[in-house]
Parts: sequence; C-alpha cells; structure tokens
Amino acid sequence: MHSLREYIAAPLVVLTVAVICIPATPLIGFRAVSLVLLLLVSILPLRFGRGPVLISAVIAALSWDFLYIPPLYTFTIGHFEDVMMLGVFVVVAIVSGILTGRIREKELSVIAKEQRTAALFALTKDLSLAHSQYEVISTAVANIKRFFDADVVVYLGEPDGDMPPRPHPASTWQPDQEEAKAAAWSYWNEKTAGRTTPHLPSFQATYLPMSGPRYPLGVVGVRLNSITHTAFGRDSLLENFIAQIGIASERELLNDVHKNTLLLEESERLTKTLFNSLSHELRTPIAAILGSSEQLLRASAETNDAVVQAHVGEVHREAERLNRLISNLLDMSRLEAGRVRPRTDWCDVGDIFRAVEKELHDDLAGRSLTLDVQPDLPLARLDFGLTQQALINLVHNACVHTPLGTPIIATAALKDETFILIIADRGPGIPAKDLPRVFEKFYRSEGAMPGGTGLGLTIAKGFIEAQRGSLSVLNRTEGGAEFVIAFPLEQQGVSH
Repeated sequence: MHSLREYIAAPLVVLTVAVICIPATPLIGFRAVSLVLLLLVSILPLRFGRGPVLISAVIAALSWDFLYIPPLYTFTIGHFEDVMMLGVFVVVAIVSGILTGRIREKELSVIAKEQRTAALFALTKDLSLAHSQYEVISTAVANIKRFFDADVVVYLGEPDGDMPPRPHPASTWQPDQEEAKAAAWSYWNEKTAGRTTPHLPSFQATYLPMSGPRYPLGVVGVRLNSITHTAFGRDSLLENFIAQIGIASERELLNDVHKNTLLLEESERLTKTLFNSLSHELRTPIAAILGSSEQLLRASAETNDAVVQAHVGEVHREAERLNRLISNLLDMSRLEAGRVRPRTDWCDVGDIFRAVEKELHDDLAGRSLTLDVQPDLPLARLDFGLTQQALINLVHNACVHTPLGTPIIATAALKDETFILIIADRGPGIPAKDLPRVFEKFYRSEGAMPGGTGLGLTIAKGFIEAQRGSLSVLNRTEGGAEFVIAFPLEQQGVSH
C-alpha cells in the first residue's frame, strides 16, 4: 500500500524536471525533452511504487504536450507526427515504468527474503544455545523485539495445562486485565487473536499460541511499536518465529521431564537397594528374636510366670509383625524385579484358607473368620504359597481396619467359568476417593491405622496377577469392603 506522500512526490518531481527543461528547449529541441522525461519515468520506480509511477508517466506526457509541443500551453497538437510521438511517449513511459517497477519489486523481495532467512537463522541459532526454559523465553523475547520493533509478553502454560495469571519474567511489557483476556482466548482456543486478526481485533497486541502435543505450551503477545513493518511477509515470519519458539520450549520441557525421570529412577533404585539390604540384614536378628522368644514362652509356661509370659509374648508378637513387614519389602522387590515365577499345582482352596487361618491365629483374636467353600468345589491349579500369602495380606488388612468382634468371611465358589475367592468384612469400608488407589505401592488412606508399609495389597495383587488372575475391591451395600480374586478356568484349569 503506497502512501499519499508518494502519489504527491512522484508527479511533483516530473513537473519540476519538465519546467527546468524549458530554458534548454531552443538548444536541444522539444523532442529531446521527451527523452529526458522518459529517462526520469524509468528511474522513478527505484524510489516510488507502481501506482505513483503510472500517474507520473501520464503527467509527464501531458506536461510535454502542454509545455513543449506547438502550439504551446495548450493540449492541442498541430502535426500528426507529434500526435504519434506523444502516443509512443505515453506507451514507452508506462511500459518502462512498469518493467522497472517489477525489477525493483523483485529486488526488494529478494532482500526481504534474505532478511527473513537471516532472522530465522539468528533465532534458531540463539535458541539452540539455550539450556533452560527461562533462556529459551528470554532469547525469544530479545529476537522478536529486535526484528519486529515490538514489545513482547509471554504466558507459559502451567504443568497441569492451565494458563498462568502472570506473564513470564522475561516479558517486556505487562498487559492490563482487559488486554489479558485476548491472551487467554488465544491460549484456550489455540488461535491467533488480537490486532490485525479476525478475532478480537480491538486489542493492542497480536496474540499467537504455542501449541503442544497435549495442551497449549503458552501464548506470545506482540505489540508493534510502528504501524507498518518493512519486513517481507511480516505475519508469516512472526508465525514462523512462534513455531520455532514453541519447538524449543517443548524441547526444554521434555528435557526437564527426562531429568526428573532419571532422578526418580535413581532415587527408586537407591531406595530398592537400601530396602533390600536392610531387609536381608534384619532377617537374621529377627529370626534370632523369634526363636529366643519362643523358647522363653515355653519356659515361662512351665514355671507359670504370668508376668514374664506377657512380656515375652509381646516381644514375640512384635517380632512377627516386623518379620511380616520385612517379608513384604522383599516380596515387593521380587515383584518389581520380575522374579516371581508361579509353581502351580492342584490345590484344595479349603486347605489354603485353613493355612491362612492358622498363620493369622494371633491377628484373628477377638474376630471370627468364617470359611464358606462351595460344596464339591473342584481343585484349582494354583501356586499354593503365592495364593496363601495374597490371602494372608487381605485377611490381615481386614483385621487392621475393622474393630474387634467384626466378622470376616472367606468365600470360594465357581461362577460363570471363573474361580472366585472373596475376602469380605463388616468394617467401615473404603472411602470412594481411595478405591482407585488402594493397590498403589505405599498408598495409605487418610485416617488409616498407624503401622504398616502400604505394601500388603500391592503384593497381593501382584501375586494374583502373576498367576494370570485378577484382584479387585468394592464396598458392600450392607457395609464393609470386599476383595474379589478371579481365576478364569481356561487360563489356570480345574480338576475334579
């Protein structure tokens, strides 16, 4: 778009030269003046646009006719050859101006493309040297400000995908509350908005989103300090800038995620190593405590010393609890290392339940464990030890989280071609918000009883799934929790 100044200046230059040539007419002749004006029209495109040049060509022809072709100072032409010459002058002037203008436009286009390429190269080079998210944004702001003569504001998305309430510290201006609405619209809709766009054009700046794979990475607001910009394809260049900035920003986000992942993996590895070392080192002294306490219990029973028997019994129970915790840690390590290999054989589920009841005799004190085994239930092909340990963890969990006197029901049945084992209690149940997470490692519900590691249910699920079964949990309508173990028959087989 050419300015009004060009449309005024170009014709004035032509008129000025036409007037200056009047004194020289007696020496060079009026036809030579046409060559001077043609040369001038050919030179004008080097400074002015096509529109002003075309108007100047017409004015040059009219000036030559009015000032130089007899009769003077009229637009009347006395000779036919002068008419032809004027016509040729007009055509040559217009064609010359157009061709020269095209050459100039191509030259400007090449220069602008070189500037555009240089700008993108400089931005890409600077971004490649950035080693943090802050450096990426600071580099981006500096390059946009330098190449576009603009103020820049950047909003980086939060880790949860929300737009932050405040701009990035590297921003060069602070939008007011009303202006920030355009930034928010661009962020959530992932579309360009603001000035010179179809969306919210009344705002001061143009807002361009940086899109990520799952949610927006952020939004960049550019407020130009001048109405026009000399760069070729300003809008597309700015979009390319934002695309490169988005790629660099996403790169740093992925680098941060990778670093955090490595730290977590290293932390988990060290934790596992520590747990394994402590667990193995503690097994020997605990075994000694258990053996010694059993000997003392028998000795105190023979001497009928109630005080010693009570204290030694407490030591023995706590040693058993500590032994169970250490066993859980070791079992968890085996599961995570993939070293659990089921050794299946034909098992009587009733025998497994009775073994669980015997193992948890002390924990079940004050509670009743009811065994409900379907009559004529066939043998199941299971790993006796893994299934027993899983059931021990489930029954022990019920003992810990239910009051004394609360019944626990163990059910075994064959239903819809599936072997079902159920451990149900009449306790308070599990809060609905905790149901999806009860099998997570180290997870404990709010208000849970103190003690324990939060591994029992995780290990139970791991042992069952190692046998191609499934373990789920739900709250009973009449109160309490119900853990359901399912073994599809086609996967583990049955025998009568």
